[in-house]
Amino acid sequence: NFVHKHPYLDRHLWANLKYGSWNNRRAELDFSTPINDRFRMRIAAAMQKGDHWVERVKSDRTAVSLIGDLDVTDNNRISAGVTQFDFKLDGASPHGVTRFSEVYIHRPPEYLPEFLRDQPQGSGGIIFPTTGVARSFNNATPWSRTHRTYTNLFLTWDHDFNDDWSFKASYNHASNKDDILYGEMGGAYYMPQAGFADYAPGGFASYVAKRDNEENIVNAVDVHLKGRIEVLGRTQEFVVGANAYNTHHMRYGGYASSGTAQSPALAFNSCGFRNRLCIPPRGTPLKRISLGAIPIDSFTSRPPETWDWGGHNDMCHARERYLTW
Repeated sequence: NFVHKHPYLDRHLWANLKYGSWNNRRAELDFSTPINDRFRMRIAAAMQKGDHWVERVKSDRTAVSLIGDLDVTDNNRISAGVTQFDFKLDGASPHGVTRFSEVYIHRPPEYLPEFLRDQPQGSGGIIFPTTGVARSFNNATPWSRTHRTYTNLFLTWDHDFNDDWSFKASYNHASNKDDILYGEMGGAYYMPQAGFADYAPGGFASYVAKRDNEENIVNAVDVHLKGRIEVLGRTQEFVVGANAYNTHHMRYGGYASSGTAQSPALAFNSCGFRNRLCIPPRGTPLKRISLGAIPIDSFTSRPPETWDWGGHNDMCHARERYLTW
């Protein structure tokens, strides 16, 4: 957004404090003043912190804009400014819990959770609705977070030839960084009722751990001539101009994702020859369950993924950077 708040010709002050639901606090300030007969400045700032209607979620955001206008002559003005926006969101993931879960069964009833033992072996595609999930339920790990920053620098020259014609040249630099790290459960399936009493009493859910880290940089130049002309006895607006820009897009990759659920359904696969894979002490009923399934009652204790494979390959260090323009 390249629309800016320019300074007023006279002194202006506005401030506001707000307090709202979920402990949300917000402070706003807008101050504009002339420095002398030709130079004016304006600063606008806002800060907001608070919780959320989803449990364990907290947000913190700030925005600051500083702009100055200089009347070089009566018909030439230079404007320059910077805008900075910072947004942090802790404990949230991009997706919620699914409304329906699909279950496949390929083992004898005695090696299934009690809830599913009345289903015949070989059953596929059994659909269960998700129930008992509160509106405020948070399916994200405590370390999930989002961090966005936006910086805009601009410089503008305005020249008035007369009351009807003017020329404007402007330059804008915008940098937008978006870094999202999250672990979330239940996006593909969520079955708290399908748990083993001795192994996973809280049931099972799909689990995804991911990091998206991108940066976009845009440099833009715009020039245009604007005026009024008479056409067939009527005044018409006339504008002609040109613009150019370049964009750099950087995407950081190489983050670990070994915990990403690769199955869209909860599958209780075969326990092997004579069911050995499901019989303790050699195995447990947890063996050969869908890749990416986790016990629901332990998901908040899962750490960010960190494993080494030919160098850094975890959720804190990028191995690659892709640059396009």
